[in-house]
Amino acid sequence: TRNYYTITYNANGRGTPSFTSKDIQFGDEYVLPTISATGYTFDGWYTAASGGTKITSSTTVTNASNHTLYAHWTINKYPITLNMGTGISAVSGAGNYDYNSLRNINATVKPGYTWSKWTGYTTTTTQAYSFNMPAQSVTLTANATGNPYSVVYNCNGGTGTRNATSHVYGTSSAVSTNFCTNT
Repeated sequence: TRNYYTITYNANGRGTPSFTSKDIQFGDEYVLPTISATGYTFDGWYTAASGGTKITSSTTVTNASNHTLYAHWTINKYPITLNMGTGISAVSGAGNYDYNSLRNINATVKPGYTWSKWTGYTTTTTQAYSFNMPAQSVTLTANATGNPYSVVYNCNGGTGTRNATSHVYGTSSAVSTNFCTNT
């Protein structure tokens, strides 16, 4: 009679297999568990934690002892898309990045504007922002607001008065005219 051997399935630090061991008879085909891990693609079961021989469901058991198969993984990449909102002249940090890698993004504010916030995937008021790449695409928009300014009116030798008016940089607004008279 053919002997049975216990096959142990090691997730290799990621995910949880649908079962962790199986008794398989020598000469029979392997029975392999399913497994998944956030941010990684499963590459298959192998005879070693690194390297080794790939084992598939059509591979027959030829190892005449209890043994372990190891999950192999490839890290996934996800895109960061950065948009420039009002008052932004440049953004940096867009691209495709490994899951869970530390990402740094930044925005350059145009003169006349003050930094406001990033919106989209997250909302933060930190202009130079760092985060670990999630297992999804990330879209963020950099935003700034126009600085407030006062316009002071002077008749330059004429008569008449007009109170100062407030305006926001980059926003179209009417300026009062025809309040001065020449003397």
